[in-house]
Amino acid sequence: MEITSQKYLSTRDLTRVPAKARSRKQDALRRLFSPPSSPQAKAEIAERFRAPRKRNFMSQSDLGNALGICRQSVNEIENCHSWPHYTTMERFFDLEAKLNQTSNESPLSLAIMFLSRQ
Repeated sequence: MEITSQKYLSTRDLTRVPAKARSRKQDALRRLFSPPSSPQAKAEIAERFRAPRKRNFMSQSDLGNALGICRQSVNEIENCHSWPHYTTMERFFDLEAKLNQTSNESPLSLAIMFLSRQ
């Protein structure tokens, strides 16, 4: 009776996925549409989020509710820890335009009106 030795594969070998080859065009598109990682760009977005919120006496929770994100996400964006998703940016620009319009309504009522529209 002959015992043959089997080569056992480790879990690491079984879960390893081979790298997918990308073309130069795919790399260029990925770099083009990825968010900028420069600290200056993050600082500009952070200030753009912070300024209207403070000007209209809104808390981070109020802004987060108006944008459909949590207070912690607003905090991370304002402190340059994360980059907002493009849908969050679109909602923010819509809200910012509404807040910048001259009106007699309170900022909180504008945010509530914006939320009810969606």
